[in-house]
Amino acid sequence: MRSLRWLPRYDGTVEMFCTAVHPDSKSAIFATKRDFLCFCAALGFDEGRKVALTEGPFKDLDGRVFEGSQDTIDFLYLLALSEARSSDVLLQESEEAVLSIFEQYANGGLDVIGEWIRESPEDPRGDKTILKGLEKKGLMQPLSVDVGNLPPLF
Repeated sequence: MRSLRWLPRYDGTVEMFCTAVHPDSKSAIFATKRDFLCFCAALGFDEGRKVALTEGPFKDLDGRVFEGSQDTIDFLYLLALSEARSSDVLLQESEEAVLSIFEQYANGGLDVIGEWIRESPEDPRGDKTILKGLEKKGLMQPLSVDVGNLPPLF
């Protein structure tokens, strides 16, 4: 499997959630870039937002990281099936289409998160911003605890 790509304009967001250590949890909000990109792809799909990757340069993550997780492979194909509405995406020769669909939705989700971050400059780490965004979309219940003391999301 080839590397999975995102646009460089989202690199700061990827680093914020996957590399920056949160002072309360002492770890990044997402344990891996793979997990974060899957989260972004699901969010992009839910929003119906795709961002095409037309010309590079791109940032990327080695495809072997995805191949190492059967759950992630299942997610890639489920997303592609939902988009294409055809079992043809399950054919070996359709792998590029599957990866492209994932990338477009992941970049769309990164775009959504970027908007949430711009709307919440008071949250420099982004953890509260994601939780508020998911709550606003009705994807999670309002929190009754201090989100500053929560462990990483994934």
